[in-house]
Amino acid sequence: MQRSVKNICGQAMVEMAIVLPILLALVFGIIEFGNIYSHQLELNNLVRHGVRAAVVSTPDKEGEIKEDMVDMMPGVDEDDITIEWGGNRKVTVVYDCPLITGQIIGIGTKHLTAEATMKAEG
Repeated sequence: MQRSVKNICGQAMVEMAIVLPILLALVFGIIEFGNIYSHQLELNNLVRHGVRAAVVSTPDKEGEIKEDMVDMMPGVDEDDITIEWGGNRKVTVVYDCPLITGQIIGIGTKHLTAEATMKAEG
């Protein structure tokens, strides 16, 4: 009877050693996807705000618009924001999203980009 109990314990350990890395990879992948998706949504909202501000203002207010955008999302620098002042206003933001679990395997950031265009008023 004791012999069969020892074999069962060993079997469970082997199964756990096989399944645990797959399970952890799945859980960390879900966490990382949620993190990146959240940053992308925030970036899209930032760009929408910036293009709306650009539509109702003039090119000499570009610095103020960029400052407002930088204040809205930490990690975005004024150099990462471009505003085109043609017939349509176009705002593009480039952002390096810090990864939560990616640092374990040596990947520190994910490159994200958002862009919005609106027709200029008057």
